[in-house]
Amino acid sequence: MTVDGTALVTGASAGIGRALAAEFAANGHDVVLVARRETELLALANRLEDDHGIRAYAIDADLASIDAAAKLYEATAERDVQVDVLVNNVGIGTQGAFVENDLGRELDQLQLNVVTPTQLTHRYGREMTARGRGG
Repeated sequence: MTVDGTALVTGASAGIGRALAAEFAANGHDVVLVARRETELLALANRLEDDHGIRAYAIDADLASIDAAAKLYEATAERDVQVDVLVNNVGIGTQGAFVENDLGRELDQLQLNVVTPTQLTHRYGREMTARGRGG
């Protein structure tokens, strides 16, 4: 672990999540990169480690899955990673009239945007509270 702790960033393979992960690494944080695109995550992890001398963990996960939060929590525990900063960045949106949209897609959106981030915040938040550090 670096002096500044470890930041877990969801949706880290592209866009805002990727930029946030790079910013944390540039500021001395180890990072846990989470997204569905393993190839992009591994490339980013290697680049951040090389450029900033930090530890970067790449975890391929579909956070729309019902058991995603539990699996991600277990994956960080297996790697003995203490998460000090949690960034719930991942999210999707649907378009069109709700009643005309695919219900499965709407439920995936709720899981990804609401349920999984709430579960992650609860799990990691309990650890942070017990340590008296984190956010």
